[in-house]
Amino acid sequence: MCSRACSLIAGGRPAGTPTPDGRAVDGTWSQVRFDIVLAPAGA
Repeated sequence: MCSRACSLIAGGRPAGTPTPDGRAVDGTWSQVRFDIVLAPAGA
């Protein structure tokens, strides 16, 4: 579970869609991005 300090973005990609680094995948695949904000030490 995320609070305001993080977010999750996910999405399915159809077969034939290249990955962000240019690889070809033979089937469907998912792309997930995590944005996490850490508190300063001692907070």
